[in-house]
Amino acid sequence: MEMPSSKSCTSIIEDTVYGYSDHLEFFQDRKDQLNAMREKVTFLSIAETIGISSRTKMKRIFKGDMKMSKNVLSSLGIFFGLKQKEIDYLELLRVFAENDNIDKAMVVYDKIIKIKKKNSENDVSLNETQLKMLDQWYYAPIYTYLGMSNISCDLIDIASAFHRKLSVEQVREAIEVLITIKVLKYTENGKIVPVNSSINILDGLPRPLVKKFHIMMIEQAKKSVMGMPKEKRFLMSATLSMKQIMVPVLKKKIQEFIVKIYNDFSVEDGNTIYQINSQLFNLADCKKEITSKDDL
Repeated sequence: MEMPSSKSCTSIIEDTVYGYSDHLEFFQDRKDQLNAMREKVTFLSIAETIGISSRTKMKRIFKGDMKMSKNVLSSLGIFFGLKQKEIDYLELLRVFAENDNIDKAMVVYDKIIKIKKKNSENDVSLNETQLKMLDQWYYAPIYTYLGMSNISCDLIDIASAFHRKLSVEQVREAIEVLITIKVLKYTENGKIVPVNSSINILDGLPRPLVKKFHIMMIEQAKKSVMGMPKEKRFLMSATLSMKQIMVPVLKKKIQEFIVKIYNDFSVEDGNTIYQINSQLFNLADCKKEITSKDDL
């Protein structure tokens, strides 16, 4: 098979590569998107083009069952029509994801953040110290609470606002942490306010801390199912049978939906705080029915 032209691939990649925080997810999405555009890209065709010994090995690399080497990543980048600076960015993601040494990972992380800031127009990103914000589920909600106008900064009032989910000591500790990591500050009149109007928590980064945050918020959601009146919660789910190549499109729609809800309903003069969690995950991969001897 001929390698896809850099023109056809770059047109769908050029402005989106820096939005990714996982190199494997990037390549999986690119393969699915090209197939959706009727470019037949298979694990076998990729393997043959970049010099991998078998389709199975290529598939395992794509799925993360085998580590992707720097040379393989570079070859995949060329296959999908990336520029060298885009390949270099994905290489940083690969090194970051596979690095067990926290000090070395920190150096790589800083480089990733600098490139993200240079190539995107996102809100202020958290640095590694500020990722401390994700240590406890209530740090981010208290940050949001203190961003509302005309609210009391009294510790007892804040604890009471969270329906006894938090103690006064937890509120005090959270505020101290958020001030220490410089996402909250005191004004001249003693009021506690956010340093920035919004913060990007970088959900896509393959950090155990970020995963921990989502797990903690899911735990809060589980408690709300039985412990919160229905007028203060909304539950909905759907089980889909769909084509795998459409998963990136679905992810994008969910992301756009959450962003739209935030932009339409989040206001500084609000009087209540709600949490939206979104989970999309695979339940089963269908197996073809054997209908004839030719299928064996």
